[in-house]
Amino acid sequence: MPRPNISIDFETARYHVKTATTWSEFFAVLRLRYQIFFQEFIGESGKKKIIPLDFDKHDFGFDHLIVKDRKKNKVIACYRLQSSKYKRSSRKFYTEEEFVLDEFLRLPGHKVELGRASVHKDYRKGTVVILLWKGVYQYVKKVDAKFLFGCSSIGRPHFHRIPQILSEISGDQSLDDDYRIGPTKKYALNSLSDLKGLANSSDEEEESLNSLMGMYALAGAKFSRELAYDKELDCVDVFTCLDFTKLPKVFEEKLKRN
Repeated sequence: MPRPNISIDFETARYHVKTATTWSEFFAVLRLRYQIFFQEFIGESGKKKIIPLDFDKHDFGFDHLIVKDRKKNKVIACYRLQSSKYKRSSRKFYTEEEFVLDEFLRLPGHKVELGRASVHKDYRKGTVVILLWKGVYQYVKKVDAKFLFGCSSIGRPHFHRIPQILSEISGDQSLDDDYRIGPTKKYALNSLSDLKGLANSSDEEEESLNSLMGMYALAGAKFSRELAYDKELDCVDVFTCLDFTKLPKVFEEKLKRN
């Protein structure tokens, strides 16, 4: 496996946070993503993949931030990261497939794309999510990026909460008037009424759904109210953007803390 563009490596008593550096870690990432996106998000209704891995053309050349349970020597969380500082000019960000980002990408300053956020269902409480963010914070600082952006995904079991989520995205949290961002034609969602068969979920599931989006909100991120629909993964995506130069001081201090 090629060396990562940016090296992240720190430990706690139980967890190890790093950028993947071996083929074993890389394939562990792809297996974890398959479990979440194809088994949890889609479930029995989705088409099965011959190989139980989630991968695409963006996985090679991007960095993969992982959290490992040291006791089990197991990858239990991951993020896919790509910096405009290292991106080849001919290669697009994954998010550009779903959203029109021309105006946003012309803004000055390096940008880091976050994608394929995955946390094993047994580890979705605050500790692991915060560790992921500590790793992201270090990554952004090392490339001196101004913006962090990507898609926040909502799986079918949580579609019934989309109206509530949209109602909470208002004022300073809304990207409605920023950068003319909207879904591309292929991923456009004409109406929420197109999303049929909405399921209910337990309080525990609601908490795990919002753990990552909640961290974005605490960090001062903005969200699009126009949504994209990923047919392959049967999920709705919300464009998410964070100006890293405007992090709330309390939040930044939390990420700096050992």
